[in-house]
Amino acid sequence: MAIAVADRVFDVDGNWGTRSFRKASLASAVTALHFVAHANYENLGGDGQAPTNHWTLLLQTDAYSGVRLDVSPGDIGRPGMLILEDVTSATSYSLADPSFPDQRIHVVSVPTAQGTTVERILDLIVQKNRDNYVFAPVGEGCRFWLKTFAQDLADESIITLEDAEHAKDALPKYYPYPPGTAPVARPMAEGRFF
Repeated sequence: MAIAVADRVFDVDGNWGTRSFRKASLASAVTALHFVAHANYENLGGDGQAPTNHWTLLLQTDAYSGVRLDVSPGDIGRPGMLILEDVTSATSYSLADPSFPDQRIHVVSVPTAQGTTVERILDLIVQKNRDNYVFAPVGEGCRFWLKTFAQDLADESIITLEDAEHAKDALPKYYPYPPGTAPVARPMAEGRFF
C-alpha cells in the first residue's frame, strides 16, 4: 500500500526536517524550480577536498514565496536529511531574481508543467525513495542527489528533458566567489540511495 506523502514527510522518525514547513504548503502550485548553488565565500573545501558549492532546490509557488528543499548529510554512513522550509521574500526580490538574498552564486531556473504542486514533487521523492540517501564519505552528495532528481522530474514530465539536462550540466561545476568568476569543473561525489 502506498504511503501518503504527508505521513512520510511529517514522520518524526523519518529523514525529513519540517520545522519550518507548513502542511498547508503541500497544496501550493509550483510554477518554477530553481537549482541554487550557494556561495563558498572562502573558496575552500573541507577535509582536503577541492572547493564546492552547496546546492538546494527552490520550489517557487508565487513571485515572492516558495519551498526550499535542502538535502543535508548525516553522520558518515548514515542517511542524510531532506529539510523543507517555507521561504518568503521580505523585500521586493522575486525568488527568480539572481540577487535574491539567499547567498546564491549560480541559479538554473526551469518552469514546471501546469498543475504541479509541492505535494506532487514530494510524492515523486517518496515514490522513488529519494528520501533514503547516504552522502559520500567525504560529506558530499547534494549535487548527485539533485542530478538524479532532475532526471526523475523529467521522466515524470514535471520539467522538460532539455531543462533537466540544463540543470545537470551546471551541477558538476564549482562556481567560485565572487560572482561572475568563471566556473571550473568539479568531480561529483556520489552518495547512494537505499
